[in-house]
Amino acid sequence: MEIQEAGQPTICFFTHFSLSTKIGGAEVKSIYLARSFAERGWRVVYIARDSPDKETKITYDDSIKIYHIPRKLHLTYLFDFNYLKIIRMEKIRFFYFRNDSPYNFLTWVYSRLFSCVFVHANTSDWYTNPYRFTSHTWSLRSRNLFKTSLLLVEYFLMDFFLNFCIRHSDRTIVETDFQYESFSREFGIKPTIIRGSHPLPTGDDFVKSNPPEVLWVANAKPLKRPELFLHLATQMQGDRAQFVMVVGKTSPTYLTELRKKADLLDNLTLHEELPLDEVERLFERASVFVNTSEYESIPNTYIQAWLRRTPVVTLECDPDGIIEQNQLG
Repeated sequence: MEIQEAGQPTICFFTHFSLSTKIGGAEVKSIYLARSFAERGWRVVYIARDSPDKETKITYDDSIKIYHIPRKLHLTYLFDFNYLKIIRMEKIRFFYFRNDSPYNFLTWVYSRLFSCVFVHANTSDWYTNPYRFTSHTWSLRSRNLFKTSLLLVEYFLMDFFLNFCIRHSDRTIVETDFQYESFSREFGIKPTIIRGSHPLPTGDDFVKSNPPEVLWVANAKPLKRPELFLHLATQMQGDRAQFVMVVGKTSPTYLTELRKKADLLDNLTLHEELPLDEVERLFERASVFVNTSEYESIPNTYIQAWLRRTPVVTLECDPDGIIEQNQLG
């Protein structure tokens, strides 16, 4: 689908959070891409579902206008007329979605009505399963049959809407050969592979810490398994190595539990929600980066580590075997 623009083309990036509220993989990749479009003369609008109250807030990242819209409950996303008003007012012609909410479907419908281009970008291997939400909900089912039934209906519809958008977007983007093969098999499409990328560091003379530092960086949630890194630090007490843990956005209860365990270790330093530039300085100092996730796509942290000559050690996440084949960790 081709659209001829009379003037400055306008593209909208949509993620769950903006970089100001969460430094996650989708947010980092999206804002770097958004900045690249802005540098090339595009008019860029960014929308994130991270307003702390019921009002829409507007901030700026240089020339990029960022709308922080309120989070909606359940499937009420499908009736967010304020969102539709924003994209109509901004005259969006291209949509780039790294998001799994029903906003995908709502925006796809809008794009068909107003001849826009809709691009869906996959964020994780988890989404290669067409029943991702439904199966997860079933695994967490409670004894309350009524509540479980309502959740199953909601998440079945979420799976349906997301699968529909994957199949019918103007372009679906994946990051790995595994995702390409899975999407081809499960959804009957031929997606476009765009590997993970990251801005180059300003220098290449990186001085590694002595004693060596072992680094872990992630938004702390169960699939990232931060407890395994804490267990490693526990087993290495008495060794010269120092362990550095950077925990991003997580639930207060989960963070409290991590703090309690970290406080017992004299060889571990726990940082909470550091700015991106400070995290990258830690990568420059680190002797090794450790990943404990169950699954990922191509993590930003891998690229950040490799660009700073830091090898990666992973338990399970080796996208397309790139670490083993290229001896990158």
